[in-house]
Amino acid sequence: MNEEFPMRSHLISFDYWPIYCKRLFRDIFPEVADAHLTNSFYGGLLTKQGRTFYVNGAEDPWQWAAMRTHFDEHTNQISRIADCDDCGHCVELYTPKDTDPQEVKDIRAEIRQQIIDWLAIDE
Repeated sequence: MNEEFPMRSHLISFDYWPIYCKRLFRDIFPEVADAHLTNSFYGGLLTKQGRTFYVNGAEDPWQWAAMRTHFDEHTNQISRIADCDDCGHCVELYTPKDTDPQEVKDIRAEIRQQIIDWLAIDE
């Protein structure tokens, strides 16, 4: 990462977000945001749902709030990161083009095959 020209301002720190959310959602935001309680309720990074394929783009600022690298054969959870130029938020969901990076093409093919495999289990 280029430290001279960072992607995000140093002012946007961990403490920034609760203040931002409270300003934005003032009527529904709790007095104290309890990330530990939320993660405990939903499972945090240890979710138990099955047949889930997580994909993040390497340039996606939201990747840190998602499963980045994960494989669990018992719950059929898989995670991949599309690590290429212009691989941002939801890049794998865009309309495919011949000019897409090979990494994105490969992940799309893997997702397609995984869904086919999951559907075959139910037959």
